[in-house]
Amino acid sequence: MPGATSSRPSNEADLTGERSDAELVRVALADRDAFAALYERYLDRVYDYVRGSVGNREDAEDVTSRTFALAIEKLGAFRGPSFAAWLFAIARNARMSHLRRPATIPLPEGRDALADPSPDPLTQILESEAATIVMRLVDELPADEQELLTLRVAGHLTNAEIGLVVGKREGAVRVQIHRIIRALQARYRAAMDELERST
Repeated sequence: MPGATSSRPSNEADLTGERSDAELVRVALADRDAFAALYERYLDRVYDYVRGSVGNREDAEDVTSRTFALAIEKLGAFRGPSFAAWLFAIARNARMSHLRRPATIPLPEGRDALADPSPDPLTQILESEAATIVMRLVDELPADEQELLTLRVAGHLTNAEIGLVVGKREGAVRVQIHRIIRALQARYRAAMDELERST
């Protein structure tokens, strides 16, 4: 889904006068149409978070839609401190429910998906080798570590917000993410060294 994401802390108003999440929640409790501002603020972040694990665009859109439908339905239950963490907890639960469903085989997206997109497939493979290695290394991580990385990278959540989503302290999240990244870097270097030796 196209759109820009903000790296600004989600519960603070910026200097341009943009409303904080807390203000938007208060307004949306009285006027459901006002929820649109929260939807616009978080749509891309939630979609990116979900898309990384559900497999295809349609399922990611469905889970994202379900997340926002549940959020607006349960908005009166929001008690803070972070709307982003609360919303991502809903997204996490919706994603988990989706992943527990029986798997479906995704069809190629669009008519052109069946055609050969490149005249030189070998060049494409070589150019994507590093990305493939990184994805393989991330896929080999335990599910809880994948979850932390996905919330940080795709969800753009702070360590404190991630802690609220997964039930850990901010410091513990920071240390765990740091360790995961360092381990991934070491494994990536080893994989690239092995690739160089084999060619």
